[in-house]
Amino acid sequence: MKIVQTFWIDQGTDPFISSFGWCSPKYHLMSWALSCLQLHKFYDNIELITDTKGKELLVDILKLPYKKVRIELDHSKFDTSLDLWVMKKIYSYSLHDEPFLNVDGDVFIFKSFPEKLLTEKLIAQNIEQGFWYYKELVKIINDRFTDVPQLIKNELNDFENSGANAGIIGGADLRFFSSYYSFVKNFVEKNRSVAEQLPFNVSGKYNMFIEQLIFFALAKDKRVPINYLFDPVSNPDFDGYADFHCLPEEISYIHALGDFKKNPWVCDQLSKRLFLDYPAYFYKIESLFFENHDNFPLESDSIPYVSLTRLFEKISLRHKSENKNEKFIRTLTLVKRFDSLNDDPPAVNPDYVFDYVVDTKKRFNNDAFSELIEDVYDFERQKIEAENFVCSALSYFKQELDWIKKSSFIFSDSEWIMNSSIRLTNLALWIESKWDWANNRFLNSDENDNKIENNLELPPHYHVTLLILDKISGELMEHSLTQIEIYFISILSTEEYVSTKIIFENAELFFENIESEKVNQFLQSSIRFLAFSGIIQ
Repeated sequence: MKIVQTFWIDQGTDPFISSFGWCSPKYHLMSWALSCLQLHKFYDNIELITDTKGKELLVDILKLPYKKVRIELDHSKFDTSLDLWVMKKIYSYSLHDEPFLNVDGDVFIFKSFPEKLLTEKLIAQNIEQGFWYYKELVKIINDRFTDVPQLIKNELNDFENSGANAGIIGGADLRFFSSYYSFVKNFVEKNRSVAEQLPFNVSGKYNMFIEQLIFFALAKDKRVPINYLFDPVSNPDFDGYADFHCLPEEISYIHALGDFKKNPWVCDQLSKRLFLDYPAYFYKIESLFFENHDNFPLESDSIPYVSLTRLFEKISLRHKSENKNEKFIRTLTLVKRFDSLNDDPPAVNPDYVFDYVVDTKKRFNNDAFSELIEDVYDFERQKIEAENFVCSALSYFKQELDWIKKSSFIFSDSEWIMNSSIRLTNLALWIESKWDWANNRFLNSDENDNKIENNLELPPHYHVTLLILDKISGELMEHSLTQIEIYFISILSTEEYVSTKIIFENAELFFENIESEKVNQFLQSSIRFLAFSGIIQ
């Protein structure tokens, strides 16, 4: 079975300006490079179906090792008035005259696909069960669409409203893919006028409905079984599908779908993986975003440091110019919550925020609130100190890639727990507090899921928030450490280097009420996460 990738560049789109859903255009290119190169590691017959501009980018500029390139997507038969980008992809499925497996450019494999899977009639990544956007679209289609085939109605009436994730899709039943494209094209054309009126927040998901739910429903109607690489997924967050820190040995498949592309930590890990495994491509892509990039040698070690220097110039300028009041937004929000005034919090000179807090405490004479407000104020004050440190820490960040390279080498040894020692790096920055004030989660699609008002209902406890530099925005991301991560950091805070073996042995004793296997699993994941974030060496 041949391996295929499909890519095109829409009219008027510049791949060096458009991000294609990623944090920036650079990571979009890095994604295609890593995806293709990892496929090429296991398969020789990789085919690219593309348009002229796509071929120029992936083959002529990036020089990715596709064995065959087919320029099939140049013609203008695709009406893009509905922003149905998926039509070109589904059309590409109908072009094959031999069994195929189409692999998206945000999928990265680290071992070959199961041989049996590649012999099946239909193949997909996994079943998506009961996702909210399927349910929302199902209701809209039931209520508004005028021409809905019976096989879709049958699926619409199914409580599960399932689809087949198309991160990988293909198979040996070529007639099915021909009828699949014809069916989709007919459905879209007959319901075009209604679909054009879909709400903006739903129209993007319409592509997923068209590709994934119809694929699933049509296969069921024709009684052609779909064979899946993975078990069904019922949470659209797809937890675990972008765990770059579990590479190179712990996992074998990553799919940076949806909001993962907008996650700065995921993008940073993607770039580091490309650097570790394919440095020439990493340097090439980095250099493409420099002025006069042709003057940079292909494997210049200075390239990532030039990029870092530019980032730190951006950080320094923003740090000097931004409204300092925003740095105390959580403090002022809670003050407003208790303040009898209904107006927005007044503009407060950051040098006098504490005086403002003290004055507010006097007015309310509330001991519980006093403790809470002092805690959030101290949290934000310490974060400002951390930002000041980061502005002067370029030399430490220049060492980060070397730390990452050594970590990856160590993790590739199955006996790494027995044979390594760990210490904190100079980039290990954290804040201790009585309440959890962290405003984001690294691998959660909802980065602002921690509402600070929730703390009003909670007693004081012990929390540690890790601060990690977002390499795209230059801001410090906040991550609430788990109890095991807090334990791990506390051990490293008291020693220069600590034996990994001793850390694991002591952790099993410390967390005696938790199964040792789970403690081991959580601790391994935490160590990998912190190592690939540059926090430990």
